[in-house]
Parts: sequence; C-alpha cells; structure tokens
Amino acid sequence: KNDEKPRLFDINPARHLEYEISFSGIQKLMHDLSKVVADVLATIPFQTPPRRSVTLPFRASLTNGQDASELYTEALTHRRMLSDCLEFGAPLNYRYSWMSLGDLRLSKVHVKAEIKMTLDSPSLDPFMGVMVRGQHYFANFGHLIFVRQDGQVYLTMREDDSGKYHDEPIGKIADFNMRQFSCFDIAMDDAVFKIKVNNFSLSKKLTEIPYVFSSGRVIFIAGHCRIGVRNIRRYYLNGVKR
Repeated sequence: KNDEKPRLFDINPARHLEYEISFSGIQKLMHDLSKVVADVLATIPFQTPPRRSVTLPFRASLTNGQDASELYTEALTHRRMLSDCLEFGAPLNYRYSWMSLGDLRLSKVHVKAEIKMTLDSPSLDPFMGVMVRGQHYFANFGHLIFVRQDGQVYLTMREDDSGKYHDEPIGKIADFNMRQFSCFDIAMDDAVFKIKVNNFSLSKKLTEIPYVFSSGRVIFIAGHCRIGVRNIRRYYLNGVKR
C-alpha cells in the first residue's frame, strides 16, 4: 500500500490483499490472509461439475418449472425456477452473475431469448445482455449486447489485443421497462453481426468492428442484478439449422 508504483497490468484485475509495511499492517495482513486461506481450504473437497454437452438445435421454454441442465452457472450462483422463467444472478458479485450454454463454442450462431430483471441493488446501475463468441464473463472478452434501465443499448467494443475496450451506445429502446421481458435476437456469422432487442435493430459488418473473436461461448449476463430468462431457442451451427 505504501508503494507508489502501479501494479503490473496483467495482475491488476486479480483479487488481491493490500497491506501496509508496518507492524499493525503486517498484523492485519496475517489476519486477512488467514481468512482467505481458510475459505480456500473449506472448498477443497468440492468440485464444480463439468459443463454438460449441448445438442443442437437447443430449446428451453423455462416456463413450466422445468430447468435445463445444459445451461451452466457457477455453483455459488443463485439459481431457481420461478413460475415464468429461470432466475439467476449475483447483484453484488459480478463474477458469479453469468450463465452459458454449456461449454459450446461457436463462430456462427443465432440465439433468441426473453430476458427481464427480477432483482437489483439500489446502489448499482443494473444491466442485462447476451454475449456471443465469449471467452469468459468479462465484457471485453466477447461481443456483449446489453441494455440499461433507461433503454439505452450498448455493444462492447474491444479495441486491441491488450484488452482495452469501450461500451459503445448503439441505440435506444422506446418505452423500455427492465422488469418486463425483452426479446434478444442476436446472430453472428463470418460477415455480419445482427442485433435486435425489442423494437431496436442494428446490423454491423465485422469489418466495422475493430477486434473480432474467432469463436466462443454464448453467455447471458446479469449485471449488478438478477435476471429471469425464458424461451431460449434457435441455435445454429455453422450457419445451418439442425
């Protein structure tokens, strides 16, 4: 903490403990480090189950109380069936607030789903969206389309190999209510990225995007909230419906 040098860029995002080089600082570090080690040891006997394989086409209504085991969430993620959808998310812990279609990695994909917010945190600005060609839940490691409470639609734009990115506003949904289901219709192939959310639509050529991932997972993101998802359908592999 007393060192004015910045942390190395590749470890800066990682979880870390900060401490002062002083007697009291070392005592506090010992206490904090002991707690972290205890938490790690407590989870050693348990392993997160592997992501299930997915058969295409995949469809899940999630409206009849029937969950779909192909939809993967981390073991610590809140997840339950409601009367009209599958609810998941961790408003205060973003790293556990996502769900993927197994470990399926696609370059050409078309996905539709209905999504709404079911719980938010008053101090945070919630958002919900769908990522394609995702590498993991970080927004700059995939092509994420998301919507905030004001109806503004964003597309994450990675700018280079270092991970630098920005959220680019691409349009706005009129009369948007985050607590009502919105229909996300997202498609990407070798040439075009098509985005449709309710009455908003946009088509971008991949040549207009500064950095394009070659393939990756389909990931549903609950940003600082819980979301309900239903009627996931119409996945295509290599541009061919199966």
